[in-house]
Amino acid sequence: MYNAHLRMAQNRSSLVGDHSVVVGTVAGVANHFHAKNESIGLIWIDAHSDINTPETSPSGNVHGMPVAALLGMGPALLSDLLGWSPKLRPEHTVLIGIHDIDESEMENIRRAGITNTTPCATSTNSVSVL
Repeated sequence: MYNAHLRMAQNRSSLVGDHSVVVGTVAGVANHFHAKNESIGLIWIDAHSDINTPETSPSGNVHGMPVAALLGMGPALLSDLLGWSPKLRPEHTVLIGIHDIDESEMENIRRAGITNTTPCATSTNSVSVL
């Protein structure tokens, strides 16, 4: 489906309203461009960075892991969709509005090498840490 749409589309952007579908959506788009030896970017607008891994998540819920999965940080069932990983490069990933970040997520942001972050103005700890 994405391949046909992306071949015809002039504007190649997707707006996804829920983290439960973002991994599949981004994987499909990334796969289209990966086949052409090109990469994509992600602008993540959310209060949460969703960059936990199974090892770092306080809750263990997968809904806090989509950005980590797309960056190839796991879990493997999500990271390796369509047989390859990572779907995103950190330098092409922007986090906007993040203000509810676990300490482990801050460390994962640093470890991934994401430098394009815009913490929410109401954040008390994001500006100095990121």
